[in-house]
Amino acid sequence: MLDANISWKLTAKIQPYVTSCLHVNHIGLAISAKDIDIWQYALDNDCIIITNDSDFLNLSNLQSFHRKW
Repeated sequence: MLDANISWKLTAKIQPYVTSCLHVNHIGLAISAKDIDIWQYALDNDCIIITNDSDFLNLSNLQSFHRKW
């Protein structure tokens, strides 16, 4: 899932290499959605977040989230 700070146009370029690639505005979240809402959607839907936003690193540390890779 591409974060709001990454252009939705990249979904078409990434799609051939992954099962599914969505942008936050394609899943019903607003471009202005809070990071915690995007984070929760990703957790609930088993998504990987692609972002330039270091706030997600802070969220992963606060939530004791560990990478699967």
